[in-house]
Amino acid sequence: MKRWQILLVALAGVVAVVAIISLFVVRGSGGETVATVNGVPIPKADVEEQLDLIKEQQPGIFDGEKGKDLEKSYRDRFKEQLITNELIRQDALDRDIKVSKKDVDEKFAQVSKLFNDDEKKLEEALSQQGMTPESYKERIREQLLLEKTVNKEVEDITVSDEEVQEEYDKNKESYQEPEQVRVSDILIKDEEEAKKVLASIEGGADFSQQAKEKSEDPASKDNGGDLGFRQINMFPPAMGEAIGALSVGEVSKLVNDTSGFHIVKLEDKKEARQRSFEESNEEILQRLKLEKQRSKYLAYIETLKKKFKVVDSK
Repeated sequence: MKRWQILLVALAGVVAVVAIISLFVVRGSGGETVATVNGVPIPKADVEEQLDLIKEQQPGIFDGEKGKDLEKSYRDRFKEQLITNELIRQDALDRDIKVSKKDVDEKFAQVSKLFNDDEKKLEEALSQQGMTPESYKERIREQLLLEKTVNKEVEDITVSDEEVQEEYDKNKESYQEPEQVRVSDILIKDEEEAKKVLASIEGGADFSQQAKEKSEDPASKDNGGDLGFRQINMFPPAMGEAIGALSVGEVSKLVNDTSGFHIVKLEDKKEARQRSFEESNEEILQRLKLEKQRSKYLAYIETLKKKFKVVDSK
């Protein structure tokens, strides 16, 4: 990601529930509109600006027939998001919710640190997006205003101990740890060389030492080939199949895939197990809280659509 692109996501610290305002706040003026919210236009140019960012980050994403459908889906999503942002903004104004200069300056300082507090580099990055430090601070202010307003709606959500226990009891199967294996791997691209290393190991040579000396996998060779614990389905199919046939301590025959020839050793295995309520408590608590926050947020937006008139442009 280019440094100046970081500016587009540097303000994404919204309440977790709301993917909502992760869209950067933009409101152009004049030109064609896609909708109005209580008489305030939502410029088509703002939707297109978001699409242009996607195209720049993922060239060719909208090519072909499927690409056209995907582009329409993104366009509709961005339009809805901009409408939602404007609804929240107007509600904030209605309720006299404000953002302090201190909060804006602190967020701006966080962005500045991405440029090592080099004022010139930051100004150059902003200039590439047609902004000055002052106009960028205004965008920060609006973003923080949306966040603050939404937080006021969802921050008082609570989840009781009884609710957490009930979720665990109803869905115990969701709180299981699957089987995991600890594997060491030696990767060699030349088949003949791989055969020689395998023969050495089968003849009693230390697997870890052979990995350090012979493996061509830079990520694991210094650790003696140790890949740590992981689920078998995280390995490429051929490796997973070979690992599944091994007992702890056994070494496979050569396993060929697109990266070369592997020799794998099953070092250890953790059987699947049921996680206790105590182990699952925090995960359940956070998930239930997030679900409640999201539900309250969606209800809040529906309330705003009744409070403020939204008109689609034809």
